Amino acid sequence: MTVSIDYAERRRVAMAACGELGVATVLVFAPGSSPGMNTQAQGYMSYLSGWDAIDSPSVLVLGKGRRPWLLVASRSKSMMASEMLTDIDIEWAGGADFAAKIGATVASGGEDGAPIGACGWDEMPAGIWRAIEAGLTGRRRIDVAPALAALRRVKDAAQIALHEKGAALCDRMFAGLADMAVAGRPTHDIKAEMELTARRQGVEYVGAWMTAGDNPDYPRYDPPENRQVARTGEYLLGGVMMVMGGVWAHAVRSFHVGPFDERRGEIQDAVVDFQRCVVDAMVPGRDLAQVIAEAYGRLDDLYRGVDIEDVRMLRLGHGLGCSYSEPGVSEPFPLSFHGLEDVAPGTEAVILEPGMVFEIHPMFLFKGGGAAVGDMVLIEDGGARFLTAFPRALQALGG
Repeated sequence: MTVSIDYAERRRVAMAACGELGVATVLVFAPGSSPGMNTQAQGYMSYLSGWDAIDSPSVLVLGKGRRPWLLVASRSKSMMASEMLTDIDIEWAGGADFAAKIGATVASGGEDGAPIGACGWDEMPAGIWRAIEAGLTGRRRIDVAPALAALRRVKDAAQIALHEKGAALCDRMFAGLADMAVAGRPTHDIKAEMELTARRQGVEYVGAWMTAGDNPDYPRYDPPENRQVARTGEYLLGGVMMVMGGVWAHAVRSFHVGPFDERRGEIQDAVVDFQRCVVDAMVPGRDLAQVIAEAYGRLDDLYRGVDIEDVRMLRLGHGLGCSYSEPGVSEPFPLSFHGLEDVAPGTEAVILEPGMVFEIHPMFLFKGGGAAVGDMVLIEDGGARFLTAFPRALQALGG
């Protein structure tokens, strides 16, 4: 049975949270999903309305005593929105008129000088930003993103179902790679075939990174950097990520073109064991920062155990949800190639709760190789459950 998301209820709860900040009108800016991992603003729009303009900006206005109102910057996208969003008023304005319309809305939307709530402020183009500032006419602007992020920490049944569906599609993409003859093919060609699997399912966004060779170097995303060729006897590391129904899915796996030696398999197995220890520690009631600190405390033992040096580790993990890096739960994880000391002082504690979703993806690059694994995990009453299931050991690919 399909469970639908109640966006009207989400908006009601969101406006109640914003009301506690003294805000009666909220503007939510979003650029669409085309920036991929590099937008968090789109996640708020997806959470509150299910709307994704893909490649053009939109602003959702919420306020007391009025229906939700969505302004889009593309005429064709307004037609798309009218078809999809039956409980939201839709308008469009192109070019400079888009910013002017938002500014006029702000100027007329205050209640007795009440502040305006804004979300997605740091991703707004300068023209929209200036128009809103001009429209405030002495009223304050309050960033309501933290209040809305708190509502997104724990996923409801409908969103979890979408995460599970996306996880299964990640598994299918890797299964497709396992069946490919890859030797001699450039990585952009391999990625294109994998992404087609997701596109055929109608996802809003899909991307993949890949790095190949005896010394895989870094996650390569874009066509100009995906000229590496898969060669027999070398590594092929890759990750897939997508947006399905406004919800992200993501996984990482390690492959080898042709048979691999025992040592390479042992290194991958050690990384999989390391990941398992992290996931096993993610039980409700624990402070996520402590789980992460314990993981970092085991790194030296991992490196010594498999005798590797000069190691660089990609980000251990992050929260998943309507954003690739879900706000409010991702902050305790250090960024890629950073240590615990680089986590911002005063980062709010994240206490693990059933319904939270994470991506745990330790990836290690070192002289002579690489090992990576990444999985979606759901926190449940008894602990964390893997949502992605494709084999985690180093996989041999055909020529």
